[in-house]
Amino acid sequence: MNALLFWKRKPPACRVQQCPAPNVRVYHVREALTDQGCEYAWHTQFEGEPNPWGAVADTLLRMRGVTGVWVNRYSVTVKKTEAFDWTEVEPAIIEFLAAFKTEVPA
Repeated sequence: MNALLFWKRKPPACRVQQCPAPNVRVYHVREALTDQGCEYAWHTQFEGEPNPWGAVADTLLRMRGVTGVWVNRYSVTVKKTEAFDWTEVEPAIIEFLAAFKTEVPA
């Protein structure tokens, strides 16, 4: 492969890291997800109220099968229930993270 072409390619919008725990995965993204250092949200529901940890956590926690979310500036850790397989949960997570844009100060 031509080295010049290799360096011109953009990295994927979302890189998935498997964890030792089978129901947890980390998603690394190129765009900042939050202007905070870290947002912790290991909760399942917020009874109709906006999630106090922001739009990323709120959206992910409302997805079927997702039971926990930990949002960092360039990554998010997602925990799913054992009742769902990653093939059922992961496509929606990746689609959301690839499309997510926020106004975050540098």
